[in-house]
Amino acid sequence: MILAGQDSALTVQRSLQPFGALSAIIFGFAEGICNMPSKDGLDSAIDFTKLLITLDSALIAFATGTSFIATLPHLWQRLTLLAALFLLVISLSAGAFVLMRAATMLAEKNYNLQDKHLGLPGMTNVVCFAGGAVAICILAAFSIFGDQSKAAAPSHSLCVFCVFPK
Repeated sequence: MILAGQDSALTVQRSLQPFGALSAIIFGFAEGICNMPSKDGLDSAIDFTKLLITLDSALIAFATGTSFIATLPHLWQRLTLLAALFLLVISLSAGAFVLMRAATMLAEKNYNLQDKHLGLPGMTNVVCFAGGAVAICILAAFSIFGDQSKAAAPSHSLCVFCVFPK
């Protein structure tokens, strides 16, 4: 008896036969997906979530540093920074929910990656991280390549860890 995943992988292999070595690479990838045990898939999702949580934390630490905030002279840049921080905090929270659900799923030996309590927080984690990271990158580019002559003095109202004035 051939499983549905193996049957579709065989169909992919047959349709890619004229492409030679490229088809071997693609089929090897498809075969790996079809034969991947569900527990390994859940473990990979957990590892990816841990990575995103680490990157969220690093971007939050970078963005809240006084030296970065001080290089943003315009109000729209500071508001964009606040929006990016909001997205990163949402991503961090969603990642925590993913890890909690994944721990429960591992304890119950439920390896279904289509679980409704795992999917929504997982998508929220990835999408909010992407939005926050892109916003931080754009702000960093404006900070690096922007006109530094108009840079404002550090605003003590937005600085979280301000140093005493000289």
